[in-house]
Amino acid sequence: GEEGGEEGVTVTGARFGGEEASFGGTSSADVSGPDHHKKHKRVSVEPSPEHHEIKKADDDDNDSVGSDNARKPLAESTPDELREMDPEVETDILKSVTALHHIHNRASTYVVVLLLTLAMCICSITIPSRFIGQMVNLGPTSNNAAYRRTLVKSCAHLARELVLNDGFSRMEQGEIAGTLKGILNQLRAADTAVRRGESRNVAQGADFWSPAHNAVMYDAGCPWYADGNCSDSAAKFSNVDYPSASAGGVYALALQFQESVETVLETYGGPHENWKDTFGEPRSEEDLVTVMFKTVIFDPAKAKLLDTDKPVRFVLGGFDGALFRGYTLVLDVLKKEMVAILDKVHFELRLMFGIYVALLLFGFYFVLFRRTISGSYSHTERARDFVQMLPTHALTRGEVQLLKDHFCGTKDDL
Repeated sequence: GEEGGEEGVTVTGARFGGEEASFGGTSSADVSGPDHHKKHKRVSVEPSPEHHEIKKADDDDNDSVGSDNARKPLAESTPDELREMDPEVETDILKSVTALHHIHNRASTYVVVLLLTLAMCICSITIPSRFIGQMVNLGPTSNNAAYRRTLVKSCAHLARELVLNDGFSRMEQGEIAGTLKGILNQLRAADTAVRRGESRNVAQGADFWSPAHNAVMYDAGCPWYADGNCSDSAAKFSNVDYPSASAGGVYALALQFQESVETVLETYGGPHENWKDTFGEPRSEEDLVTVMFKTVIFDPAKAKLLDTDKPVRFVLGGFDGALFRGYTLVLDVLKKEMVAILDKVHFELRLMFGIYVALLLFGFYFVLFRRTISGSYSHTERARDFVQMLPTHALTRGEVQLLKDHFCGTKDDL
């Protein structure tokens, strides 16, 4: 370069202070002085020998890097080898990532929720099922309780026909007595089944599980009447003839009624060997018209017995009197028991179903499922940001393809 007293020369590609910046070829230099109006000189400078050596070394390094990349085996860039990891390191990474998971992203949480759902399904069946035995038992109990009322009316009707024995019933004396005896036995069996159970399809009697039934059956008083003090005129037969029975509950009335029927049978039924229970059996037209009505006789003396004979009067009073009303009240109590049990079953079923729906809707859907999906979207956005920050321009083609396969997948993953 050139140096002057008043002119300064700046040369690109020349030596300054013992150092040299080499760019090769002909370089341009701006010549300027302290006065900006000085002329500029363009000087052509030839590169030094050291410049040629440095440039050659740089070119050799670049060629070496390019040739190494070109000669690099493709197997070194395959995903399998690049994804290899020490098992212990992989285990530690997995544990660390798992520890950072939220509770709604853990498999154990889903297992617990699914187990709770299954438990609710089981409980919704098993808990209300404890009432099945009571409901099954109440069916035949109510049937027998209603049947007792029919049998009481039948006993009163047949007792009247047995006393009159005028032929209008189309039954002979022995047949009436036998039929009355059979119906009395059915009445006792039905009454025992309702109270004590273990017969006539009743597993457990109402005495063991219904306090309301026991109050009507065994407590003193007449709750089947409006005032409850047995003063109704319909109970006059029991009040006058058997006052202790009328004030001893339905059970005392039933015992007195059965005893009175036995008395009527012994008094007006005739010899026991003539008793035959053929009621309800098919009859021929000759029996119904000719035979049965050939001895139609009305005896006023027998008609008076209906009002004067105490057992007969008590039995006839049971047709729609105290005993019938007491049995009706017991039947109403049993029906209320059935309604109460059904209400409990329906309430528990609705409660269990409500808890089940709440568990699925809030516990599983909102708390777990929606939060998990929301977290998945969030992690997707983070993964995109991470991929965008990767310096892919500094990676080889194989490494770029590896990242693409990892984040985008391949045809084999579809």
